[in-house]
Amino acid sequence: MSRSLFLAWCIFYLLCWRAGRASPGIEKKLVEFGWDIPSPAFLRANIAQMERAPFDGVVLSGRYRRPGGAECALDWECFGAKSLDGKLFEPAIAHLKAASFRRFTENFLRGCVKSRLCGYDRCSCA
Repeated sequence: MSRSLFLAWCIFYLLCWRAGRASPGIEKKLVEFGWDIPSPAFLRANIAQMERAPFDGVVLSGRYRRPGGAECALDWECFGAKSLDGKLFEPAIAHLKAASFRRFTENFLRGCVKSRLCGYDRCSCA
């Protein structure tokens, strides 16, 4: 490994280490994000059980139904070429409004960027 590459890695490591340390007076939060990304409907139906886990929030998948009935994930469609009608998301928004949040204060909606260059279009729902 060249000396300049080694130095670059050291600087990168130190920056990441510093960014990961909590500043005085700032409380760290733990957000659940894994293979099992829940939909707003699932979250609403299971919020009491989910909030028993030691998390401060969760990452959600924006599930919706197209007019033809196909269930799709906003995760993979939000940065696509097709525009999406906001009315498609009214059921998901209603589920989130109706959920009885007690502990989960840090919740996020997942968004992914996919590329046509890689040829991976399995998640698209045309």
